Amino acid sequence: MQYIEQTPDDLRLIIGDKVISSDNFNVVSKHHIKHKGYSIVFGILTESHFVTFKRNETEFSEVCACNDVKVTGTEQVKITNQTAKLQRDYLDLSYSFSHEAMNMSTGTKRLSLLQDKRSRTDVHYLTHTFPTSKQGEFPAVTEVYISVSEVITIESVHTYPNCDVMVFTTSVIQTQSNYQK
Repeated sequence: MQYIEQTPDDLRLIIGDKVISSDNFNVVSKHHIKHKGYSIVFGILTESHFVTFKRNETEFSEVCACNDVKVTGTEQVKITNQTAKLQRDYLDLSYSFSHEAMNMSTGTKRLSLLQDKRSRTDVHYLTHTFPTSKQGEFPAVTEVYISVSEVITIESVHTYPNCDVMVFTTSVIQTQSNYQK
């Protein structure tokens, strides 16, 4: 894999009520989960991460990508260095997204808390360390965690050591039966 210089300023959220084809991106790894009738596929991209949900007629995708790919029928939101929140409803899903950027030393503590979830039986995760451009540099890392219970929680971290920034994202997906209670 070739080194590609990326910054948190390039990060975008792409969401939509369909399965977004991974043909638009470079997939590094992916994992498949079955949960309460949903088929959930998530993975790490060279550009960041993706998650898709499908059950019967309901489809939904979240992609965080460090490139400006136009995908017809989706909403694209630029992720800035500030904390932000987004709320959407899709068919029988309620979706919320938030992100927070912080410096690497502060982010290391939060990353450790995220990594502590690896031993939980309701958590699935992927991690990837990207190559560096020069020997001795700190590598960029992407980690994605999916917690499955009554609600589905997607947590990710994308590190940008070249900018001394870590970007953490959290998405919560609830089915209609859960969020109408």
